[in-house]
Order: sequence, then C-alpha cells, then structure tokens
Amino acid sequence: RLFDLVYDAQLLAKYVVEPLLANLPAVIDSPYGYLILVHILTPTLAQKDRIWTPSWNEYNLYSRENKEWNTHTWLDNDFNEETVEICSKPAEQTHIAVLRPIIEALIQIGSELEASKVQPYRFGLVAREAVNLAEHEPSYKSVFAGLDLSGLKAKSVLDKRERDPEEEEEKEVTASAPVKKLVRTEKKAEKSGAASPSSSTPVRKSLS
Repeated sequence: RLFDLVYDAQLLAKYVVEPLLANLPAVIDSPYGYLILVHILTPTLAQKDRIWTPSWNEYNLYSRENKEWNTHTWLDNDFNEETVEICSKPAEQTHIAVLRPIIEALIQIGSELEASKVQPYRFGLVAREAVNLAEHEPSYKSVFAGLDLSGLKAKSVLDKRERDPEEEEEKEVTASAPVKKLVRTEKKAEKSGAASPSSSTPVRKSLS
C-alpha cells in the first residue's frame, strides 16, 4: 500500500523504489512479491482480477473502481466504527511518477532473462501487464516514452486461468497420446497371446 499512500514521489523513490530495484529479481521470483509490480501496472480492477486471487482485495489497494482505497476504518473510544481518509492525492499520479525506472529495470532483466535465472512465468505476467499499460492507457504515455518494449512483448505470457481450455486440453491429449497407444498395444498383445495355444501345452501322442 506504500505505492498508493506515500504521495511524495521523492520519498517513495528513495525508500521504496530504490530498495525494490536493488532486489528486483528476488521480488519477481517471490510468489507474492511479483504481485506488487502487477498492482502498480494495473490501474483497473478488471486487470488486477486476471492475476490476483480474491484474498488480495482485502488489502484495499488502489484501483479506479475502488473509491475507498484511501480510507481506513477503526473503532473509536466508544467502540463505534469511524472511517477516516489517510491520503488525498490520487495514487495513480504517484504510480506514474515512479514507474519509469521500474520499467527500465524490467527491460534490462528481460534482455538477459536466462542469465538472470528469474522465474520466466512470473516475469512474463509482469511483462504482459507492462505492455498492456503502454498500449492501452494514454495517461501512462510519459512512463514509456522512447523505451523499446519489444523484449517485454516477446517474454509476456497469459495467466494460466486465461488460456483457452480447448487448447490446453489438446496439449494434454497430445502429450499423453504415445502413452495411451503403448498401453493399447500391450493389451492387444496380451489378448492375442491368450487366444493362441501356448508352446508349452502338452501334445497327446498317437497310440498307433
């Protein structure tokens, strides 16, 4: 929530963004850390829901649809609920102010992804959201001005939940087909062996 609530871009850059950049490969590799990047790359709830699990909505993070992102509710001295505003500056402006060095670092990691040993799938999800932001959100134009995103496009991937179920099923069938064929061949051989007389079956000798 620091990316939403720390409205001073210089403070955010010094105490949040710089440590993040210093540990960016580890953040991307973390099953929760890479979602921090997803958050600041997805200003709408629909974009977040493509990757997030429902439990992440409990953190009251910023989205254009969430009108309560900058509020906090607690109990007063009489145990009555009280809701207060804790930040008045739009979070999206803060995100835009600090995103460029993060995008530049992602481009650098993407150019040497194998050498960096960063988890390719999680990096691909982050890259996809960065490219989507550049292509469909005009208000973020200044973040991407002059940057070459071709490397991020090449590394971007769909979330597993978004992939075509028929395509995935076809891949599974194709992958398992040789195994099934082998099983059928072995069963056929067993049946044909049971139907033909065994070489060890005793033969009656003629009395003549």
